[in-house]
Amino acid sequence: EAMVAAAEASATLAQQRFERAQQLKARDFASDDDLLARSTELAAAKAEVAVRQAARRIAARSVEKTRVLAPFDGVVLERHAQVGALAVPGTPLLRLADLAAPEVEAALQVADAARFDAAGDLRFESQGRSWPLQLQRLSPVADAASRTQRVRLSFTGAPAPAGLAGVLRWCGTQRTLPADLLVRREVGLGLFVAEAGTARFVPVPEAQEGRRFAVDLPDSTRIVVEGHQALGDGQAVAAD
Repeated sequence: EAMVAAAEASATLAQQRFERAQQLKARDFASDDDLLARSTELAAAKAEVAVRQAARRIAARSVEKTRVLAPFDGVVLERHAQVGALAVPGTPLLRLADLAAPEVEAALQVADAARFDAAGDLRFESQGRSWPLQLQRLSPVADAASRTQRVRLSFTGAPAPAGLAGVLRWCGTQRTLPADLLVRREVGLGLFVAEAGTARFVPVPEAQEGRRFAVDLPDSTRIVVEGHQALGDGQAVAAD
């Protein structure tokens, strides 16, 4: 603040000298060089004021950052920083627990996410208990590595304890098959069906190993459920 005041005082003096030089020049008591010198002095003084004002704003912003506010209402669980310690950007100061109603976050397969709006009876299950849910938001972005989309759901009744892990269950509009029916062949993951005593491989591009999968097949389709891991396309199969 003192530096800004000093710079403004110098600028005021430079302005007065410039105006006096203009008056003297009009009466031929000052040369063009004198007027140019006063004009340059005034421009430099104004620039110095701008520099000092910018420094003051930076200092004020730094002071604002010394007051750390919680991003949400909660309680302090741990304090990592100590009084007088240097905290550079990114240094953890506190660990907080959010007091807002907890939500359930889950990763859905892209195929399931496309039909999740129509899903019913959403429930979170953990440790033998079940809590009803309702959809809050579904991320429009899919993770390229896991081919999943994140979904957030809220509890419709009493919530489960925060931090609890469990399983998301729902009633979908499309039937799914267990993951153990999947086999990998050159074209990718799929399953075998039996047609006229012959095995036919049906690719399922959206399937993921270890997860249930959906496939659009007629109700009369006969699916190979035993021996399919060593089966090849076109081999003969027999029904039990």
